[in-house]
Amino acid sequence: MSGCNSDGGRKELSPFFLWQEEKKESNINQLKQLKEKNIAVSRNTIIEYATDLLLDKAGIKSSEINKPELGQIPLRLQMLDFNQLDASFLPDPAASIAMDNGHRSLISTRELDIDFTVTAFSQKALNEKRREIELLITGYNLGIDYIKTHPQKEWEQVLVEIGVPENLTGLIALPAYKKATRPSPESIEKAVNWLKTNHRIPKSYVENNLIDTTYIPSELITMQ
Repeated sequence: MSGCNSDGGRKELSPFFLWQEEKKESNINQLKQLKEKNIAVSRNTIIEYATDLLLDKAGIKSSEINKPELGQIPLRLQMLDFNQLDASFLPDPAASIAMDNGHRSLISTRELDIDFTVTAFSQKALNEKRREIELLITGYNLGIDYIKTHPQKEWEQVLVEIGVPENLTGLIALPAYKKATRPSPESIEKAVNWLKTNHRIPKSYVENNLIDTTYIPSELITMQ
């Protein structure tokens, strides 16, 4: 399972679904065992979306689990530590801390085929700050180039600065970061369908104009 002692003990940097291996009565090692468990979410976020996709993958109905709303990541982590939750998706550095505290990863958003990082701008910003947005995207792409051409030890301090415990920086295996590109039509359709099914947006909503690719270099538009 991704994130649990993969790659010789290194953990890939992405949100992880965690459970308490030290909680003896839990005994969770398969997705289907999450039925009737307490799985914390934060409403209207990637965490809730990923949790629902996980339940669908496991063949569990939403009514068959308890989903307490805990928007604060430190609180979710603390409740995992005190065995007050059975599971929750966590981003790094909280995922790294949870791993260090003895929790295990059951599944990651990567395994659910979720692109969990996006860049969004208001229409006002798109109309009035084109140059600034272009510079942001250029800087992001330059950062990807740097990560790919320099060993992790040269910039490992950045992980510490974002909150990863120093003793865990060597255990973090970075994912294959991609330059700014448009999300796949399938991922957009899946997310929009989830929003409509859960009454977060009107059924009449059309996503055709949701993505603006004019800021992306032409050679990157079709890259996935």
